[in-house]
Amino acid sequence: MKRFFATWWGKLIIVVIVVAIGFGTYYGVRAYINRNSGNVQQAGQFATVAARKGSITVSINGTGTMEPAAQEDVIIDGSGTIKKMYFKESDTVKKGDLMYEIENESLPLSIKQAELNIKQMQLSADDIEGQISKAIVTIPNAGLLDLNVSEGEQVSLNMPVATVQDISVLSLAVSVYGQQAGSIKEGQSVTITVSGVSGSFNGKVVQVTQSASSVQGGSGSGNSAPQIAVSQERDTTDTNDIEQPAQAMAVIDVTNRGSKLRISQTASAVIKTDTGNVSAFGQLSAKSSPVQIKAPISGKIQTLYVSDGVIVSKGQKLLKFDTAILQNNLDVQNTKIEQAQLDLQNQKAQLDKLKVYAPIGGVIITQNVEEGDNVNDISQASSSSSNDQQSALSSNISSPLNSSSGSVSSTSKGNVAATIADVGKFQVSIAVDELDINKIKVGQKAVITADALPDQSFVGEVIDVEDQGTSQNGVTTYDVTVAFDRVQDMKTGMTADVEIIAAQKDNIVIVPIEAVMERNGKKFVIIYDEANTTLQQNNMREVKTGINNESYIEITEGLKKGEKVMLTSAASQNSNASFPGVVPPGMGGLPGNTQRQGTSGRAGFMPQGLNR
Repeated sequence: MKRFFATWWGKLIIVVIVVAIGFGTYYGVRAYINRNSGNVQQAGQFATVAARKGSITVSINGTGTMEPAAQEDVIIDGSGTIKKMYFKESDTVKKGDLMYEIENESLPLSIKQAELNIKQMQLSADDIEGQISKAIVTIPNAGLLDLNVSEGEQVSLNMPVATVQDISVLSLAVSVYGQQAGSIKEGQSVTITVSGVSGSFNGKVVQVTQSASSVQGGSGSGNSAPQIAVSQERDTTDTNDIEQPAQAMAVIDVTNRGSKLRISQTASAVIKTDTGNVSAFGQLSAKSSPVQIKAPISGKIQTLYVSDGVIVSKGQKLLKFDTAILQNNLDVQNTKIEQAQLDLQNQKAQLDKLKVYAPIGGVIITQNVEEGDNVNDISQASSSSSNDQQSALSSNISSPLNSSSGSVSSTSKGNVAATIADVGKFQVSIAVDELDINKIKVGQKAVITADALPDQSFVGEVIDVEDQGTSQNGVTTYDVTVAFDRVQDMKTGMTADVEIIAAQKDNIVIVPIEAVMERNGKKFVIIYDEANTTLQQNNMREVKTGINNESYIEITEGLKKGEKVMLTSAASQNSNASFPGVVPPGMGGLPGNTQRQGTSGRAGFMPQGLNR
């Protein structure tokens, strides 16, 4: 081989190859510049380009796998036996369709028993509340009080604690003898006085009983009447057979003004008759029977509101029972009722769960039960069948989705009887580099293509951007999910290319990204001056920029359409250029241009008037 290249024709071949490589490199670079820089011109030894109006689209590219956008497990969260199944695997269901009926014979009986228990407990609570409401005892009628108990005393139910005697009207019974007995009549007015009590009291004869009697031999007849009328003068010469005067028994109602009078006091009465006043005397007695007050509950008397022997009025407080124990018992009972009600609600919820409905519409991709199965055995079957979800109905289904898509892939809440996938809408998840993730927002549009569906593109939308990234080999990426409508021939598992439109501006001033430099945090361009083709620092002009992609950048201030600028890549290579502090592209220049291999795709340039 060395001898061949030592010959003249060998050397000639080498020269030809070198020349060919040189021309190829020149024309390749020239074609690249023309393709990416628009109207790039050569001005002497410098490349220039005119600022022009156009559009910039910033897009993020990635690749993922198509899968249903919604997938949810059908959970049987109860117990019993599957009595009826209404759908089989691969059937299409609508949301709310009845899928299973579960039979549990013991549950209705248990609910009935729980309801009866709650009623019984409520009756006990009501009884305690009733007792608490009776803790304060009031006086049923006005009168003279006679207490039988004291504070701190423990009393039992219905034990007499006091009596009240009505003394507003008292009764006075007197006897009148002789001729005056015949003058006593009902309705006559009476004036009553009692020794030791000031003033007089009014009364009225309400009942009169008259009778006649005789005494043999002048001896007493043995009459035991306690009231004796004023003595009469009579002839006593015949002592063997003396005829006694007539006797009248009179009952008088005495109005007890100011309740000054008391039962058993001796009272004098003056009856106003047609023949004159008749005087008599007797003992005051009660006109009505005393009212007994009994303990309405058992317990300890905490407070006495009145003293023994006083005049009381109707409705006045008599005493109060200590209710601390009753209140504690009520709290305990109410807690039991509350717990029992919660248990009853849970049982009723279990009863409602004996009918299982489709949580979403779609295709049943797996079914783990059969009629007659015990619900408690479903979990074992579902755990084994879940491994087959990817292969079952491979043309329409996918494996369980992550939580961001709203799917349910766990069995933590109950037993998985089936899995339904909504195959009407698909989604793709792509990994986006950490340098680009903040450009992605939920709601942004995306374009989806697939090699398996040539000459077709589908419009989608970003529905989720993960907050938690994944790091590998020093690079962090974040999952972004794009949803789109499924069309015919679209299958689960197909590889899809996704282009997310992160930003787009139309009819703006743009230049190639190589035309912009950065110095001390500011952006500059080098203005091309035809009169002075040498590069000088005073040719630099500060500009303000907007969005950019890998090829073009927006100029918002400092440059007009048609003005020519020099490409910094060419300027940086010229030996006459002298711009201290200027950073050309590829050496820490403009932000947003860095792309990491295998994460986000390149951003594209869209000419003016061409909208996606």
